[in-house]
Amino acid sequence: MFYYRVTAFNSLGPGAPSNVASVTTPPTAPTDLTATYSPGLQVLLTWTDTSTYEEGFVIERIEGDITIIVATVGPGAGGTQTYTDATIAFDGAYAYQVYAFNASGNSALAGPVAVDAPPLAPLNLTAAYDSGVLLTWYDNSVTETGFSVQRCTVVAPDTTCANFAEIAAPGPLTGGQGIGNVSYLDEGVVAGVMPNTTYRYYVAAVNGAGPSDPSNIAPFTTPNFPPAPVPVTITHQSRKITVTWTSVPVANGYTIQWSTDSGSAPLQGPARPSRASPASPAQSDEGHDVLL
Repeated sequence: MFYYRVTAFNSLGPGAPSNVASVTTPPTAPTDLTATYSPGLQVLLTWTDTSTYEEGFVIERIEGDITIIVATVGPGAGGTQTYTDATIAFDGAYAYQVYAFNASGNSALAGPVAVDAPPLAPLNLTAAYDSGVLLTWYDNSVTETGFSVQRCTVVAPDTTCANFAEIAAPGPLTGGQGIGNVSYLDEGVVAGVMPNTTYRYYVAAVNGAGPSDPSNIAPFTTPNFPPAPVPVTITHQSRKITVTWTSVPVANGYTIQWSTDSGSAPLQGPARPSRASPASPAQSDEGHDVLL
């Protein structure tokens, strides 16, 4: 604000001064604007008030190509000013700017400064065996920078678990953020080593604001694959080779493969069994004849 008065003068000196007239210029711009995400879908804005004659501040939020006025707040007393915007949504990508105003006009802008809200939660998590546990889910967010894969182990006699721990933090979809299916193979779970063990999984999307809500929980129980038949012995008579092994109690049947190269060539076949050998816990031996 500026004040003016006028005094006339001649050779004898100045006369009486006029009345005082004042004029207000637009305020100086706020400085040091920051925007920080706070839990509960809120953005905390802080800035420094550099003017002593503003009438208030206007807070604007930018979403894509759209700019809206979030709030108009009263003047500060100098120093740091704050405002909390509680009208944001999951997966939002925002920018904020602030200006001071008075009767003479607006200051220059402070900002814009960008801030993201947490991502939307992944959907439709499933778990299936594929030389490990293959997790597949639907990425429902466009602001995630990756995912947090969480797992817990059910310990008998309990039928559930809640002590989840992160086992992996894979990045977003190949090519960047976007909507679509995402997969992760948990190779830390090996079927046959701990058969009939149940695990529970969930996945959260993450970005700079933190994790999303968790996905649905997907349970997985390790298959009870039969162990390798041992010992395997071979006897040869004329054009017949007999393969014999100890019965495996949990097996429903057996597959015999053969190769002419025991080193690098893959096993192949089929062999021609001379008799069927269904699994039976009562049998101590299993056998097949291979006719050459």
